[in-house]
Amino acid sequence: MAEKGIVRKSNAKLPFWDHFGFKAAQDGKVVEDGEPICLHCKRSVAACWGNTSNLFSYLQSAHPIQYELGNEVS
Repeated sequence: MAEKGIVRKSNAKLPFWDHFGFKAAQDGKVVEDGEPICLHCKRSVAACWGNTSNLFSYLQSAHPIQYELGNEVS
């Protein structure tokens, strides 16, 4: 379930996208797709031109437990 005003990336293939979403209008359409929002603390994280390195780094430094849980091998 998405947070109010935040929608998840619909075509996400990487599991770390479970931790990020995008600002959405009341109709549920993405308003700003250039700055993903952390679903844990609601801060925006720069991800220029689809570069996800900042998202990995942010999750690892700001939310290490969620980062570790997301990287466990089953």
